[in-house]
Amino acid sequence: MENKKILLGLTTTRNSDWRGKVEEAKRYNISELSLFLTGLNPNERQEIYQLLENSPVTSIPHVHLRSDMEIGELEYLTNRFRTQAFNIHSRYSTYPSIKDYSNFMSRIYVENASVAPTAEELADYGGLCVDFSHLEAARAHQFKGYEDFWPLLDQYPIGCCHLSPFPKANTSFEAFMASDWHWVDSLNDFDYVTKYLDYLPELISLEVANPFEEQLLIKENLNKVINKLV
Repeated sequence: MENKKILLGLTTTRNSDWRGKVEEAKRYNISELSLFLTGLNPNERQEIYQLLENSPVTSIPHVHLRSDMEIGELEYLTNRFRTQAFNIHSRYSTYPSIKDYSNFMSRIYVENASVAPTAEELADYGGLCVDFSHLEAARAHQFKGYEDFWPLLDQYPIGCCHLSPFPKANTSFEAFMASDWHWVDSLNDFDYVTKYLDYLPELISLEVANPFEEQLLIKENLNKVINKLV
């Protein structure tokens, strides 16, 4: 069986230096990564596209869409960086997609966040993008909004996923979701992943704000757990 692909994550949330990460990509000659565009407005997205054009990055298999993205951006990412899978939040979430992506629906996967997608919604898309830290937080804190979501893991394709740390100190699902859970303090923050090995898809994206230098160590450790690489 072919190894699952663990992608470094170029995130754009408040603690992620996305411009600095592009410079890191040059320093470490990183040619492939995942891209999380949720923190960037249209002008900033044009800037990051230009920065990536002038970097070693040639492949971005998975992109987290922002709700205001135009279909032309999906076409650009597909043609320029060979993007295979996109993900969005549920239409019932705080930031639902507001654009028509009809030509891309089979390649768009819906993420479970504070609001979990429904079977009715998933029928319109390619399947699930499972955020496993959200899933573990819902399980650990017995979050009531996920009762109907668990069976969907076996019923719909999981086309891509997010792996973020799960710090055990959080006292509630709401507190976890409200915190900045994308920073890794310890490799032990990924111990929970062993519970979900059977659900991991071929594309695994690290949704962490840490610099690539640290993400490379995280990836090496996860490869040992997920792909049994020593």
